[in-house]
This record gives sequence, C-alpha cells and structure tokens, in this order.
Amino acid sequence: MDHLDRDGFASPPGSIDESLRRSLCDTLETATESAGQRNLLDEQPATRALLCDSFVAQLIQDTLGPKAFVVRATLFDKRPDSNWSVSWHQDQVIAVNQRQDLPGYGPWSIKQGVHHVEPPTDVLARMVAVRIHLDPCPAENGALIGLPGSHLEGRIDEKAFRARYPEAMERVLPVEAGGVLLMKPLCLHRSSRSTTGGRRRVIHFDCAAADLPLPLTWALQERIAAR
Repeated sequence: MDHLDRDGFASPPGSIDESLRRSLCDTLETATESAGQRNLLDEQPATRALLCDSFVAQLIQDTLGPKAFVVRATLFDKRPDSNWSVSWHQDQVIAVNQRQDLPGYGPWSIKQGVHHVEPPTDVLARMVAVRIHLDPCPAENGALIGLPGSHLEGRIDEKAFRARYPEAMERVLPVEAGGVLLMKPLCLHRSSRSTTGGRRRVIHFDCAAADLPLPLTWALQERIAAR
C-alpha cells in the first residue's frame, strides 16, 4: 500500500460483491432519517456481511495484518433532504469502552452513549479508515478531497495549514459504486455538498490491529474474516 503510506489515502482497484452491495442498498434505503448512523454493526446487523466480503477483508488485512479488527462503524448518508459539507479536518478521536484517565488521552466526550477520546498520535498513525461506497461518488456527489502527505505531520492546526498545503495540492478522491477508499485518520480531508440529487451512502470502518493500554479498551473489536 505504497500510496496509502505516502499520500494518506488510496483507492485500490476492485469492489465488494455486487449482490452484497445491492442488498445493503435495499437494507439501508429507509434505515435512518438522519445524515447517518453510529454503532452501525449493532444498529444494522446486515452490514456485518462486509466483514466477510473477500475484497474488504483482503484490503484490511493487507494494510494492517491478519490480526486487524474494526473498532468503529458508521454510516454517512448524503441525500437531497440531508445534504452537507465538511470543512478541513483530521479524524482525531477513537471510541472506547469507558473513560480511563491515562497520560496523553483527552479531551473526552460521549457520542450516542459511547465514550470517545483523542489518543496520542501514534495510536492514530497505526489505524486506517476503510470507506465502502454503496453509491457512485464522483466529485459532484460529495467525494472526499484530501491533502496528500498531511498525515505525516501529526496533529495540524486546521486554521493555519494553508501555509504548508496550498490549494493546488488538493486531491479529489472519487470512488465507484462498490469501491473502497482507504485513508489514514490524520490525513486532512473535507467534502462538499452533493449536487447530483441522488444518494451518497458510505459505510466507514475505523480499523486497528493493536490493543489500547490497559485498562483502556476499544468500544468495538470486531474481527475480520480470515482470508
């Protein structure tokens, strides 16, 4: 995964099983009336099938090794009645089982009943986000825009990053229906509103391959099917 290590994102060729994609589209058609859904594997058990999809499992294990697991699962659903843009940011929080005040961990928050915390950057550097696109996602449909190499700088002041990353460096990251975008959590990224009038459903898995320092543990530790 040379591109992932260098740029902080990569979109490998291939896609999830087409029958699985269609089934998930049907399942999630009216699953939520909001812009998305947290705790997705529990709220929508049908999405667990992605953990057994050969394309998804191979990507995660090629990236993080055979002991990789999902630590958070979220649905993002842009559509005509729920459309939004997101400004430049890094994904800096993880979901854990309970609050444990350890050096380097904080601040803390609770989102839909789950404890979240900003961990040391070395924890984030060992993780990868796996974004599975159920709908076509060209630039016009709210595709992510990333800044290559920004994940190598640790936490970045989001108000002062332009001096280091001029606009010309921005990279639009389109993905076909069924395709997957891999991204390092610390890669600066944003997205625009969709202008297609359609759906842009993305199942977002945060993945890791190492335990947190005890007594802290992940809120979710869902293993990937062995390949």
